Amino acid sequence: MRTSAIIAGLSMGLVSACASVQYDAGPAFLGSEQHSERNYTINEETSAFVGNPMIRVQDYRIDRFSSSEVEIVNDFYYNGFGINTNFRAGERYRLGGRTILDGEEHQFFVFGMYGILFDQSGALQDSVLNLSAYPPVYLVYSYETDGGPGSVQPVVDERTNIEAEGQNYEIIYSGRDENSIRMSYREYTDANLARQSFFQDLTYPASSQTIRFRDIVIQVYEANSEQIRFSVTADDTTSE
Repeated sequence: MRTSAIIAGLSMGLVSACASVQYDAGPAFLGSEQHSERNYTINEETSAFVGNPMIRVQDYRIDRFSSSEVEIVNDFYYNGFGINTNFRAGERYRLGGRTILDGEEHQFFVFGMYGILFDQSGALQDSVLNLSAYPPVYLVYSYETDGGPGSVQPVVDERTNIEAEGQNYEIIYSGRDENSIRMSYREYTDANLARQSFFQDLTYPASSQTIRFRDIVIQVYEANSEQIRFSVTADDTTSE
């Protein structure tokens, strides 16, 4: 359904008032989430070939930041002095800042010399800012849209923190002979680079059915020169 929104009694392009504008200061920190990836499930049998990791643990943090962009949610068309433009869903535009319109705070994104206003819910408004004026002024416009009111949404960036944040290591199967089961512990930096000083060769009796290394407890079902079948029965997330 095609609808339109027009401010009654005012012609398009009419200057209505000067605007007080607070320009966007850039991305803002929104919060963090801690994550831990493990290549095993407690008490679930699995296997590894020689040279492959039996156990892989990687702890990391995802930081969330507001972006200095907004994304168009649904198509809309602006029609007025200086702007006769179709805005398409998925397009991104630079967030310009904030202003007060009719006593309420609004934000705007930048399109050329104009600021396209939207409210706190992301709904487009019928006024735009002429940013080339000093101070900026409101211009009265009309806009048309398909599929409901025109709207935008802020873009949120997520990035993985590369600071020290928990554990990052592997236990690799090295094989079995008549006397021993061999493994290798490798600890990594947060950029997944091996730290030479944190290599450790692990050797256990060939008859071992239960192996413990630090907080890890491994139940061995079968081990030979090529492969090991096992399950992890405890780690730092469990209590025995």
